[in-house]
Amino acid sequence: MVERFDPFKWSREPCLGCGEVVKRTRDAWVELGGTQSGSWTIALGVEAYLIWSDPLPPPPDESLYILGVSHRSCLHVARARHRSGQIVPSGNASVLTLDQSDFEASDIRPDLPPRVGACPFCQFRVSPLTEEDVFPRWLLKELHSRGYRNGPRDRRPLRGPTTPVCADCNNGWMSVIENDASSLILSLLRNAQVIDEVAQSKLALWAALKALVIDVASTRLLPRGFGHDLRIRRKPHQGIFVWIAAYGDRDQPLKVLPWIIYGTDGDNILAVCYTFTAYRMAFQVLVPLAEGDLSPLETFNNSVDQIFPLKESEIVWPPPFQFDGESLVVLARRVYDNREPVRMEVTLRRTNVRRPE
Repeated sequence: MVERFDPFKWSREPCLGCGEVVKRTRDAWVELGGTQSGSWTIALGVEAYLIWSDPLPPPPDESLYILGVSHRSCLHVARARHRSGQIVPSGNASVLTLDQSDFEASDIRPDLPPRVGACPFCQFRVSPLTEEDVFPRWLLKELHSRGYRNGPRDRRPLRGPTTPVCADCNNGWMSVIENDASSLILSLLRNAQVIDEVAQSKLALWAALKALVIDVASTRLLPRGFGHDLRIRRKPHQGIFVWIAAYGDRDQPLKVLPWIIYGTDGDNILAVCYTFTAYRMAFQVLVPLAEGDLSPLETFNNSVDQIFPLKESEIVWPPPFQFDGESLVVLARRVYDNREPVRMEVTLRRTNVRRPE
């Protein structure tokens, strides 16, 4: 088997490439192992469920060691340093053992849905499963402060649906994404402002994470590779699209609308689109499952902004018009599915928040 760094025993390690600190819960990183001489290297977590290595088998006359970690962007530098003999295993370095079954495992195929009983993001059973909130607690707390309740006489904190996620993912990198997004989203709920590239990246990452959590808790249509890719790269998959819009239906502050896009035969799924709200914000995440070009989509008088892939360096928030519970259905179905298009009358209300100069 491939021995991995115990996720509960390291949080900050020097990068084998650049020498800067690798923060386990924030940075995108890979684990490296290899021979003491630098003749053979292996990197774990390079792609979703994939291990990169020099040609197998490793040298039979040399021992293998766990070398350390590097930022994903520094992998080529770390590999070159190992080749040149600049990376030498420490005296207490753990021995790395390989088993052929690690390279032939069929239960970790990225194209299959997440296994029931395993974490949807790593599929490992290293840490116990915990319950991840589909709607984050900081958002439910904000709604509670605005008078929303579970029932007419219920004064307890708001509750929402949950889905199992391992403790390592839930309390680690996922928690960092939530913390980064929470203050930004709460600020957007209260104030008009300009959303720069950094803020757009945080929003897109959070929206992609939420879409995957929603999928696991409901339809379970998305392949596990998308979740694992998000875990190791700390950014949405390169094929995903993310948009934001304003929302103004006080009766339905938390709403989720899945939309499945079929092929011409009506059977093959081309893409899955999740549109969901967070009080005064709406997010739309499109996850293509087949290659193809995305046709121009309705922006509803420039009231829907694309934040991933990055399209504009700055976005003025809020947009000129906002959606409500009924018009959100039209937004959710604006991606054409090669069958009869949905035609509905759409009435959008102008946002009454003063926009930043």
